[in-house]
This record gives sequence, C-alpha cells and structure tokens, in this order.
Amino acid sequence: LKYSATSIPQLFKLLGNKIKVPDQNELFCEVSLSKDTSNTETVGYAFYLLGYYREAQAKLKAALSGLKDVSVMYKIHEILGDVHVASKRYDKAAQTYSNAYNMLRNAGITDIKICSSLLTKFANATFLSGHPLEAGAIYDQAFAITQRLIFSDQKYFMAMLRLAYADYLEATSHEEMAVQTIIESIEVMRDYFGYISLELPPLMKKAGQIYMKLEKWEKADRLIKSAVSILREKKKEEEKEMGEILVVQGELYRRWNRYNDSVQVLSKAIEILSPCNKSNAQVWTLYADVLVKLENYDEAVQFYHEVPPVLEDDNEKAIIYERICVAFEKQKRWTEAFNNAEKALALRSRQGHLEKGLVASILMMMSSIALNMRNLPKARVLLTEALGLKELIMDPDDPSYVITALMMTQVYEQEKNISDAQQLYIKILPGIISLYGKVSIQAFKAELTTGKYFVKIKENEMAEPHIQQADAICKQLEKTSDKIDEMTVNDIEYYRAKLVYRKDPVKSRPLLQSCLEKRLRLIGNDREAKIAKIYGYFAYIDEVQNKVESANENMQKSIDIKLKIFGPEYNKMSNDMTKLKVFGTKLLKLGDVESALKSFNVAMEEEKKADEEAAVILNNKGAAHFKQGESKEAIASYERSLEIFHELENQKSEEKWGKKISDNYFNLAIVYRKEKKHSEALEALEKAIEYRKKDTEDKEDDFESFTYYYQRGLVLRILDRKPDAIISFRQALDIINQLKDKNRDADKLKIHETLTYAYFEMEKLEEAKQHVDHVKLVAKAMKNTEKIKEMNELSS
Repeated sequence: LKYSATSIPQLFKLLGNKIKVPDQNELFCEVSLSKDTSNTETVGYAFYLLGYYREAQAKLKAALSGLKDVSVMYKIHEILGDVHVASKRYDKAAQTYSNAYNMLRNAGITDIKICSSLLTKFANATFLSGHPLEAGAIYDQAFAITQRLIFSDQKYFMAMLRLAYADYLEATSHEEMAVQTIIESIEVMRDYFGYISLELPPLMKKAGQIYMKLEKWEKADRLIKSAVSILREKKKEEEKEMGEILVVQGELYRRWNRYNDSVQVLSKAIEILSPCNKSNAQVWTLYADVLVKLENYDEAVQFYHEVPPVLEDDNEKAIIYERICVAFEKQKRWTEAFNNAEKALALRSRQGHLEKGLVASILMMMSSIALNMRNLPKARVLLTEALGLKELIMDPDDPSYVITALMMTQVYEQEKNISDAQQLYIKILPGIISLYGKVSIQAFKAELTTGKYFVKIKENEMAEPHIQQADAICKQLEKTSDKIDEMTVNDIEYYRAKLVYRKDPVKSRPLLQSCLEKRLRLIGNDREAKIAKIYGYFAYIDEVQNKVESANENMQKSIDIKLKIFGPEYNKMSNDMTKLKVFGTKLLKLGDVESALKSFNVAMEEEKKADEEAAVILNNKGAAHFKQGESKEAIASYERSLEIFHELENQKSEEKWGKKISDNYFNLAIVYRKEKKHSEALEALEKAIEYRKKDTEDKEDDFESFTYYYQRGLVLRILDRKPDAIISFRQALDIINQLKDKNRDADKLKIHETLTYAYFEMEKLEEAKQHVDHVKLVAKAMKNTEKIKEMNELSS
C-alpha cells in the first residue's frame, strides 16, 4: 500500500492469497481473509475490490485511527473516496478526495502524478454530485498540474484526464468537444498500448455513442466496428463486453433505419448476454422494437413478454405492455391489444405511480382500440376519463388534448350526438389550427362544424366568420391532394346562403337557387330535408315580395318533399294541430330539430287548453330541445308536461296515465344524467318506475321497465351506492328473462356484463365469475368471438 498501492498482485501477495487477472478490465478475486490479519487498510482495500463497500468503509476508517503518516493517510482517504463513488455517494467522495489532496499539499508532497490523479477523481465526483461549474474549475486545475509532467508521462496522464473531462463536456451539452477529446485520448492510448489493445474498445464505444447523439452515423459506425474488430482479434467474441458493444451497434443501426442489420447484430448480442435479467432487459426490448419495425409482430411479442418478469419498477413494466399493445394493434388483434393496455393502466395507476399524463395516454390508446372494436360506450367512457385527466394538467390547445378531443368528436358523431361534438369542436378549434395548420382537413371540419352549431342556435354573427373561414380553407385545399367532396362544398354554400337569408331574405335567393341546383344534381332526387327547407325559404321570400302564387307553389314543393320522406300517413291526420304534432315528431326523427321545434310551437299556439294533446307536444318539444343541446329548455318542457299530466290524473283518475307519466319522468332523468345531476336523475327514475308499475302490474312483456331499472342501476353505481345498483340491475335482468320477445340477446349480454363489473368492483369475485359465464353463453349464441375472448381474459 505504501509503495505500490495500484499493484493489485502485490497487494494480494501480502495477504498470501491468489488473484486471477484474465484481462485488464475485470478482476475475479478468490480471497479468504484471516480474522487476525493485522494490516487493516489492506483488508479494507480487499473488501473494496470484492464489492463489500460497507465492510471496506469500516476497515479503512479503523485504519485511519491514530495514523500520522501522511503518505499512507492520503492513500487511505483516496481508497475511501473510491468506495464512496462505488456506493454512488458522490458528495462524500468529493469531500474525501478533497481531504486527501489537502493533506498532500499541507505536508509539502508535490508528486505531480499523484496530485493529477487525485484532482481528476475529485473533479469527477464533484461533477457526479451535481455541481458542474465547480467540477469545471477542478478539471482546469488538474490540467494545469498535468502539463508540468515530462512529455512521455504527460501524454498518458493528460489522456486519462481528458477521458474524465469528456463525460463533463457531454453532460454540459458540449458533445462535439467531448467526442474530439475522446478521439485524441484514443490516439494516445494506441501509442501506449498498441492498435489492438483492450483499453481501446470502451473508448471507441463511448465516442460512437456521442456521434449517435449528434446523428453522425458513419463516424459512429466506423468506431464501433473498430471496437468489435479488436475484441474479435483478442478472441473475446463470446464475452460480456462484446455483447454490450453489439447492443450499441444494434441501436445505431435502428436509429439509422437499417433494421435488418440491427436485428442481425442484436440477435448475436442476445446470444452472448442471455438469459434476460434486470441489467440487460433493455436489450430484449430494443430487439423487439426493431422486429416491430420489420413487421415481425409475433416474434416481437415473444421477446417483449420476457421483459416484465425481470423488472421491478411498475412504470418500466407498463411501458413494455404498452409496446405489446401496439404490436397487437398493428395486427388488428383488438382484444389482445386492449388487454395489454389494461395491464399497463393497472401498473401506471398503482399507488406511487399515478402520473396523470401517462394514465391519460393509455386511456386514449384503449379508447382507440374500443373504437376499432365498435364499442362506442366503452370508447366514450375511456375518452371522458382521459379528457378529465388532461384538463387538470394541460390547456385545450395542447396537441395531446386536441388529439384526444378529436377522438371524442368521432364518438359523438357516430352516436349522432352532434350537439356535443359541435361544442367540443368550438373548445378545441384554436388547438386544431395550431396543431394541423390553418389550411388542413381538420381545421376545415372544425370551422364548418362550429359555424353550423352557431347557425343552429341562431348566433348568426358568431357563425359567419367560421363559415367564411371553412369556405376559404376549402378553396385552398382544392389546390392540394386534400380536396373536399362536392356535397360538403354544397353544405358550405347552404349555410352561407342561410346566414344571408336571416339578414336579408331577398338577397339570399340567388345563393339559395345556386345551392339548390347543385344539390339536386348531386343527390339525383329531391328527397332531402335541406332541399325541402330551401323551397320553404323560397316560399317566405315570395310572401315578402307579394308573389302569392309562387309562394304557395314553393310551399307545396316543400311539403311534398317532406311527405315523401315521412310517408303518406301525414295526410290522414284529423286536424291541423294533430298534423303539426305528428309532422314535428317526424321532423325530429329525421334530425331536422329546428323545423320540429317550429311545428311544436305552432301546435301549442293552436292548442288553447292544457289537455293530454298539449302534454304530449310538450314532451316531444322537450326531446327536440334535448337534441339541440338545450338542457334547460328540455327540463322546462318536460316539467310543464308532467304538471299537465298530474292535473289530468287528479281530474280523470279512472283513466290510466301511468305509461305516459313514466315516459315523461324517464326522459327528464336522461337530461339530468347528461347534466351530471345524478341525484335528480335518480329521483326522476324512481318516479318513472312507480308510475310504470301502475300501468303494467300484471304484464310480463314490458321492455321499458327493463330500461328504467337498468338506468336506475347505472345512476346508483355513479352515486357509489353499489349494493343498491346491483339490486336494480338484477331486477332489470329478471324482467328481460320474462319477456315474451326472446330476441333480446344484446340486452341480456349488456346486463350480464354490467353485473360482472359491478360485482368485480365490490370484490365479489364468485358472483362476478357467474355473470362472466352468462356473458360467454350469450356471446356464443350471438357469435360474438371478440366478447368471448374479452370475458376469458377477465375470467382468468
């Protein structure tokens, strides 16, 4: 220790033990330490070499006790610093190296090699402890001392110092300087050790990795190939160091898009490094990633599956399951993809790992799969949760939020829930433009949908700029490959004309006429609500201009088209009020909510008294307002309808009002659910069930009652009254099982699946399992293989 502390064979010779040195990079020590060994510092050093850092620290501190020889004390401090570095206690290491260096200076020991070595270790530890500026100053001091060495020694020590300094340069974003420093050191090492020295491959690997960061693929490739050649020359093809360099080469080829070369290199690395374990799991992951790039999905999944069992961190496991999910998605194996996404979600959501952005991303992934499985309810639930999480951590114009919201608009549009889709478009419109650009399909659709929404709610001034912008985007897209279809272009003309009509009907006529002619040509017939509306607009314009005959002719055309759409039963109605009511109901079913509301309003003007007809019209009017997204007006219409029905109930108690009143309460409950007023929804559903019983006490065939109990269960579940929810679901199940119409498999599947998850949430696993079996039986009858696979996964 005193005279040749770095001579490891001498150290172990002192202890009378053997040492095996297969190469200059790894030591395999076979040491038996005698309890009565007097040389405590030597024993401490031996413990350090063997990796017993706590024992090494204790022995070395004991060796310092009462010691006064500075030439030994500084060396023990240096070894103690090495122990702290090995234990990743960098602050303590820096302080210990500093103490050793100060001891030398205070004792007047000025050996340049020793001082240079100590300062280099001091700088490295300071840098690793998170103090880069202080480390830089210490490196400068080490360089200044090293330059005082004689030339032959100076080059070697300067090279060693530069290698340490390169890590500092790389970490402080000076990659070009860092790699040049390593290249210079490699040249010095070649002079010292020869061109095929085992000192060179680690340095070449390091320089190659920095070139990869700089995306200088050819330079990285040359260095890493040189490292591989040296190891082959030294017969090290099957050793760990070769495996690690091949991994770097495989990553280089992956990033360079040379996937076949990457697979070839990584397969050899895996042969060397097998089996998969915690320290090399990233190699298996990298290999699988490249296989996915080559569309070899099955083999990729096999390699991915080897990784989670050897990992400890839940987030790392979740990443692997997400990648497995993607591999299955690429093959359109939606059930397997969804199941692996669920595993990732469970891991991300565990206590201590709940990171909202990551959880939201998995929910978004799962909702995309649910859309591909055509499971709109599941997609909506997942996207609602994802948007809720993203609203907590980002703005509506954040790209991630915009993409998730666009997926939700797809769900709304497929569910014909246009009002919610339009309102969501309004919210994310700035984000869409920011993400996709002003001239894009996405921006066009958002502008047009937003404009249509404002037209519908008669906010003409707000609608106009959006319709104009949609028109401008459409014209610009005509010059690109992203052309808009002719019918959509005609829709823009229609809404532009409609805005002009609302300001000045007469001026709008040429626009409406042009729109009509193109629309008739595109559709090939006149059976379309917009065409009927245009004739209606013409009739009004004719009235304004006192063209009575033309007005009547155009109104008749409008009515004739609507009759073609609705059927001949319209003409059979006994009176105008009834006609208006039925006409409004037909318009509502067609989706022409605005015209339906007009019909209902005129019908109410015709109906002067609060009778059953008025109550039914108000109920229908409530439905129209609900479709318009006007929940407040819908609730008012339903409540007024109920007031009239209850008055009639008191006046004519002999008549049965149960069904009509229960339907009204049910409709009211649906509006409350949409507004997330769950307590009010539950109260309305209780009333719906109460009145339904009055009308259907002795009837078995009552599908509406099934719906009421099922919806009641859903609301109770939201209110966290799970036992009551299960009772309601079971009542719904009893009803569906008694129905005379046996063709209710879809509803049976729905209620059994709901009960499965309700019991599962309460941890009543046996009951959940029973309903899983029922779901599988119904799914088998329906030939729904996807649902059977899903239930098999849940069952396991």
